[in-house]
Amino acid sequence: RAILEVSLKRQMWHVLLASLALTVILLAVHPQRPPWYRILESGQFDISPAKAATLAAGSNGVLWIDSRSAPEYMEGHPVGALRLSQDQWAELAGPLFQAIKGRPPGQPIIVFDDGTGQRSAGVADKLRFEWGEEPVFLLRGDWKEL
Repeated sequence: RAILEVSLKRQMWHVLLASLALTVILLAVHPQRPPWYRILESGQFDISPAKAATLAAGSNGVLWIDSRSAPEYMEGHPVGALRLSQDQWAELAGPLFQAIKGRPPGQPIIVFDDGTGQRSAGVADKLRFEWGEEPVFLLRGDWKEL
């Protein structure tokens, strides 16, 4: 019985080590691997309205994500902007998944709100860190300045 217990423990350790090794290998080669850690500089992903307008006029254009409430979105938004707010992420993210994932390669995403950045920062972080989208910028300023 003692031999059987030792053998079983050894097998469990082999399985555990093999799983850990496979995890490390997958994290190293996966194209959308999550970062081990990330140190963000303040404002690292901020973009001004002028720079956003330049990107929007480029060959790929941009994908606009409006993080404001539904009534604010209905009052006006950039042409083609999708609404995705942090408080309604569960309801809105699913239907927008294909539009966001299906955009042209390298097309930037610009998330905006009423100019404060309070609502858009959370949406931008979720797109960047949970969905692995890049590049995702945070518009600093009012989108009406565009």
